[in-house]
Amino acid sequence: MFILKAVRWIVSYITISAEGAFAERFLNLAGREGIPVWNIRRRDAAALTMCVRADDFKRIKSIAKRASVRVRITDRSGLRFLMFRHRKRKAFAVSAALFFALVCFLSTLIWGVELEGAEFTDRAALMESLEDAGLHAGAKKSGLDITKIENEVLNAHDDIAWIGINIRGTKAYVKAEPRTLPPDIHDDHAAANIVSACDAVVEAMTVYEGEAAVKPGEAVTKGQLLVGGVVDMEEGGSRFLHSEAEVWGRVWIDVHKSCPLYEDKKVYTGRRMTKRAVKAAGVKINLFINGSIPYDKYDKIIRENIIRFGAFTLPARMLSADIREYEYRPERLSEAGARKKLELLCFLELKSLYPDAAVMGRDIKFTNAGDSYIMDAEYECIMPIAVSMEILQEEKSEE
Repeated sequence: MFILKAVRWIVSYITISAEGAFAERFLNLAGREGIPVWNIRRRDAAALTMCVRADDFKRIKSIAKRASVRVRITDRSGLRFLMFRHRKRKAFAVSAALFFALVCFLSTLIWGVELEGAEFTDRAALMESLEDAGLHAGAKKSGLDITKIENEVLNAHDDIAWIGINIRGTKAYVKAEPRTLPPDIHDDHAAANIVSACDAVVEAMTVYEGEAAVKPGEAVTKGQLLVGGVVDMEEGGSRFLHSEAEVWGRVWIDVHKSCPLYEDKKVYTGRRMTKRAVKAAGVKINLFINGSIPYDKYDKIIRENIIRFGAFTLPARMLSADIREYEYRPERLSEAGARKKLELLCFLELKSLYPDAAVMGRDIKFTNAGDSYIMDAEYECIMPIAVSMEILQEEKSEE
């Protein structure tokens, strides 16, 4: 609707009053002649007001004679009449020319990039790849090689199988489809044993293929055979299998961590400053004079906001950098705080090394060593301990 109003304003239109006993016939004749009429209102029983294009007024006058209607202009609107009223103002004419030149220039740029169907991937990383390839707000439409951009993005993202870029108006619409990765395939026909990954006590086991070599409740050592892939046949000889089983064991895992008695704590001083800039067409324009930062240690948080002008999104971004000064101050850790911190560090290390381990119990020894705190933790865990080990050709020959 806004675009239609803008087009009518640029073309220029007039508001007319049609007075007479046959005002409705006048409208029918105008429609039959293909003259667009809008904003029709009845002023009284014998008069209508409406808007028509300025160029259609001569045709309207001839139709008015045929309909025995008297037509007069009540208002003039649009660019043509605005320019005529200000024809003697040179500054206005120059400003108008510059404005339309700017509009024409902006219409050659990409004002925004919109992603469609890319929820499966990192949208920020995808937008960064598009920008590196040349597709971003402010890029010139005539200088874009769409095929090249699509290929560069595909090479940068293994999880994308297909990407399509369509430019409609001043916006670029990017649609991406995920890549379906093939499942991991292992050779089910290769003969293999299942051995223990660590020292443990077998808690439970389910054998799908192969011959169990241990029972629940037995202690095993790292590398010990749990399920054999060599099965003796009743008629003689041996059969080689790819063993498959789930074996859970009770494992005791030691974790050692320490932290200093004093640690540097980050404290904001309260001093801060904000710097702003505008980024358009790949050019960054600073809105400040002095670019130096008077702080030795500081955090900088940069926010990027879209610049809007009414319903339009401009091909520019407002950048604001919030800069906050901080300093490090030594702070003594309390025993309770150190214990809590070391317990968390020990647990995080355990989960990083053994993510499938379920903690059943723990034995923690906490020590104040004078200049540091030390924690020795022993975790009792239930975890999968089965590891597949291929039976080599030499082993088969010995059998």
